[in-house]
Amino acid sequence: MTHNKYFLLTLAFLSLALPAHAGPNKVRSPYVSMGEIEIENFGIYEFNQGSSKHEWEHEAELEYGLTDYFQPVLGVEFKRENDESTRLEEIELGGKFQFTPQGQYWVDSGAYVRYFIPTDSDEADKVSVDFLLAKPFVEYGTTLVNIAFDQEVGKNSNNDLEAAISGSHYKHINTNTEFGVEYYADFGKLNDHNGYSEQKHQIGPVVGYKLGDYHAEFKLGYLQGISKAAPDSTIKYEIEFEF
Repeated sequence: MTHNKYFLLTLAFLSLALPAHAGPNKVRSPYVSMGEIEIENFGIYEFNQGSSKHEWEHEAELEYGLTDYFQPVLGVEFKRENDESTRLEEIELGGKFQFTPQGQYWVDSGAYVRYFIPTDSDEADKVSVDFLLAKPFVEYGTTLVNIAFDQEVGKNSNNDLEAAISGSHYKHINTNTEFGVEYYADFGKLNDHNGYSEQKHQIGPVVGYKLGDYHAEFKLGYLQGISKAAPDSTIKYEIEFEF
């Protein structure tokens, strides 16, 4: 078992080198576990029917539960468009804050705060604040809602605040397998007053499988664009290791 654990730890660190903008679709929970190390890899592959254009984004994060209520995060983000080479987009520094003990109130809450440093010197830094909500239902699964705001700061920045919302509901089919639905809405710049067709709305099924003995979880899903501005189809994946 010890050898398997070291093998998975090695695999997890190697996966950080995979070819993400803050864009890869992921719905986060507000929960923090003190002393727990998490290595997360998640990404999306977007494509449109009748078009040769496609985009692949991948994000890798290293997280550690410093206390029961705070988890610092270090991340890197990669992106590849069409047949171009994969490039490092940004470096991410931040942390997750769990506001209240799990189950103490009707809804569990937290926040995920990040500072993005782009590799392109002509692009502005960015601050992102996500408000995280979770509501477990004993027999019916767990619902998560994330409300996100992004703002450029520093050199070459603008004053446009961007907003997005995402949500998911998962229910366990058995001990290791869960099935759910995820929804994403990217409203873009609030000052643009975009209508529904100019916003990016996506929804689709996701299945997750947990290897309990190895503290690893895999998720694979398909998102369908339901607004004109959204990609027609998106394949998303998540690979998470806990130690």
